[in-house]
This record gives sequence, structure tokens and C-alpha cells, in this order.
Amino acid sequence: MVFTPVGAEGADDECVQFSNIEQMALLRWSLPPTLTPGSYQIAAAFCDSGWDQMPKRILTPEFEVLLP
Repeated sequence: MVFTPVGAEGADDECVQFSNIEQMALLRWSLPPTLTPGSYQIAAAFCDSGWDQMPKRILTPEFEVLLP
């Protein structure tokens, strides 16, 4: 499932832009209400490669979604 971080500039665009590392460090997500309990990871893909060693995407640590 694909979703955009809360408050991200350019959210209408497929590639959200960030001006500095502080903006990226403050990212927050609201998980979709239809998400079922289970183990998940969030993958962030990069639109442009800033340098040769830059990964195409990164993953969060695995986390659990539990019933309320």
C-alpha cells in the first residue's frame, strides 16, 4: 500500500521534496484505518540518486500493529 507522510510538501506529486535533513527526521505517518493487525515495515523510495552509493530505498525496522 502506498501513502504519503503527514504534512509532506508536494504531497500531490509522486515525488515529495525535502529541503533538509531536519524535515526528513520529523516525518510522521497516519496508518490507514483499514490496516489489519500484523508485522509491517515502511519502505521509502528515493526519486533521484544524489550520489552513486545512495540506496534506491530504505526500510524501517519491523513493527507490530495491534488491535485497539
